[in-house]
Amino acid sequence: PYGFDENPETPGEARVLSLLSNERYVVVGIEIDSTDWTRPGAEKIVETVTTLVQSNQGNVILFHDAGGDRAQTVLALPRIIEALQEMGVSIVPLSSITGQGEGLHPAGTVEGHDQISDFSFWLIRALKSAVTAVFFFVIAAGIVRSLTILVLALIKERRVHKCGEAMLPVTVLIPAFCEETVIAKSVTSVLQSTYPIEQVIVIDDGSTDETAKVVSENFGSDPRVRLVRQENRGKSEALNHGIRLIETPVFVAIDADTIISPEAIGLLVRHFNDQAVGAVAGNVKVGNRRNLLTRLQAIEYITAQNLDRRALEVLNGIMVVPGSIGAWRTEAVKNSGGYTSQTIVEDADLTVSIIRDGHKVVFEPKAHAFTEAPETIPQWMRQRLRWHFGMLQISWKHKSAFLERRAVGMISIPDLVLFGALFSLFAPIADIVMVANLFTLAGHLTDAPLVSPENTSVLVAIAYVAYLLSDLVLATIAFSLEPKDTRHL
Repeated sequence: PYGFDENPETPGEARVLSLLSNERYVVVGIEIDSTDWTRPGAEKIVETVTTLVQSNQGNVILFHDAGGDRAQTVLALPRIIEALQEMGVSIVPLSSITGQGEGLHPAGTVEGHDQISDFSFWLIRALKSAVTAVFFFVIAAGIVRSLTILVLALIKERRVHKCGEAMLPVTVLIPAFCEETVIAKSVTSVLQSTYPIEQVIVIDDGSTDETAKVVSENFGSDPRVRLVRQENRGKSEALNHGIRLIETPVFVAIDADTIISPEAIGLLVRHFNDQAVGAVAGNVKVGNRRNLLTRLQAIEYITAQNLDRRALEVLNGIMVVPGSIGAWRTEAVKNSGGYTSQTIVEDADLTVSIIRDGHKVVFEPKAHAFTEAPETIPQWMRQRLRWHFGMLQISWKHKSAFLERRAVGMISIPDLVLFGALFSLFAPIADIVMVANLFTLAGHLTDAPLVSPENTSVLVAIAYVAYLLSDLVLATIAFSLEPKDTRHL
């Protein structure tokens, strides 16, 4: 396949032919290339072959019976045979020239060889067809999902939340483990809130650094700040400890490495005027946009996470009220069992539990929180592994939500499993198919017709471009919907 100028040109190459002859192989060269593989037209194929034969260029003519549409070859072949016969050229079997007769194909080997070859090529074709089919399915499903998310997000933006002004008292919980370098900034941002805070409870979860000391030294004289210390039992237990200490109907939980905007808490709390609301997700932004990786994550937060929350709010299918900034109805949290350590994503676990208890979860895009994203590839991989594994745990734990006919069970969890897990495994295959077909397309630019059932390279390229365009449209709309805020950590 794709052979070109295979005749020996050096003594070393000629010695190989001698070795093959000693092993009783018959070597047949290709002197005349009909160029039918370029599909130049039947007339051109006939002209090429007859011209080369008349100039005594060789005795073996190369034609192709595979690799796509060979109608031109079939049309040219009878005319070439007639032309050769008129020129006095005979067409003979190879065995009549070598003198080996039937020895070229010893009895009993041809049939078995053909069966193995047929099966091998069938397997190759089937595998290629399957991979191509997977490619088109994944691309098509991705485009459909993108368009669906876009439509739902636009519907959410047209809705007007009639929640009124924030009135309910609120407590802020900040679980902290070894956060001495950032905890002061986090607490300060909460105290600078334009909405009155009843209390800020910092739960030191057995830190081995100076986290507790930093809080005491900086906020010990502020009656709104309360420091609670416990043995290290994890973030979920730290938050549960804080919940047992609060008396307000609403609390906001943020991470210790997070800075919130002054108006964020008031924007979150106002939604609880609606008694059906059990939790409100804030808008998480990347604050440490210091290198390419963190800047890419900043784009991802806008185009993926926050856009998905907009869309899923329409269906009441938000799966994660982020730990970086989220507001909760205290009674709803207690009735749902609080934070659990059954999964490694306690905020998502509680979010789904609250929805299954009959509450609504909404998204407040103007309530900004600025968090520190991983700045190195190993940190990023550890975070994403934790997220993906944790969300798979959520899907398994709450699989019975499908039978409850709630959107979180019928749409959000299947979407997570399909696009967050399974399709992620096929994404590299789609990329490989795309790259391979680009090379094929580049090597067959002279083929005609360019788009045909046999030539899928162009179709693959079109599908991939369509997918990229759908993502580009999605990203553009996401940025247009995002409230502008340039504050960084």
